[in-house]
Amino acid sequence: MAPAYLELLRARLGPASVRSVAALECFDSIDSTNAHLLAAAVPPAGQASVCVAAHQTAGRGRRGRTWLTPPGSGVCLSFGWTFPVARCDLSALTLAVGVVVRRALQSLGTIDIGLKWPNDLVVNGGKLGGILAEVRLIAEAAYVVIGIGVNLDLPADFAAAVAAQGGQPPQDLRQAGLSDVNAVSVAAVLIDQLCLALPVYAAHGFEPFSREWTEADILRDRCVEWVTGETRREGIARGIASDGTLLVEYAGGMERLIAGEVTLRRAA
Repeated sequence: MAPAYLELLRARLGPASVRSVAALECFDSIDSTNAHLLAAAVPPAGQASVCVAAHQTAGRGRRGRTWLTPPGSGVCLSFGWTFPVARCDLSALTLAVGVVVRRALQSLGTIDIGLKWPNDLVVNGGKLGGILAEVRLIAEAAYVVIGIGVNLDLPADFAAAVAAQGGQPPQDLRQAGLSDVNAVSVAAVLIDQLCLALPVYAAHGFEPFSREWTEADILRDRCVEWVTGETRREGIARGIASDGTLLVEYAGGMERLIAGEVTLRRAA
């Protein structure tokens, strides 16, 4: 499958991707696309390394979690890009990538995708995908590997098993109404949009992406609860700051969340 997939994917890439992608690899199965790129040679500045897989045996999620999808039911893509650390604030990069992934998927058809701080894509209350950025420092630069997982067509029994275990209910693109998309079309549009957007982030930071994030923010002005360490609090999400921190208003004032687990507060 991988050689044919690779040729189909190359044929779908736009001009910016053709110029920018220095290395493109496709696998039927791999332990982790992020781990693969982090261990590989760093591409030249201004160019990207991309790894796509139909299945991961050790996919990684945020806070050490495992990213699991049944074989062939999603797109697992990692994108490696080098940023000059002296001139680029990477603190809100994951949020900007969320905006970029949302743009890419919505370009495939009419679909209403929400963004949940800091790295989830949400459709109809279910998790459509997630983002994990990992950094490898090199000299005066930061090589960032951005992992993106998008559910394409999940088996019904998998979704039921996740729900039975109390996990966030998954959603996929076909359930959301994009019945004509496939793994190649999704991977191609993700690569194209990342090749266009990451130079913009390197030059201007999060500001060019902030309006779209605010429009898609599913937590804004809603009651949330968050956990940091042993502490659990409740408050009202008030959007994000320019550095990507989540602003939460609570009885004691306003807090800027750098990390933690944030969920919509359930009605009593």
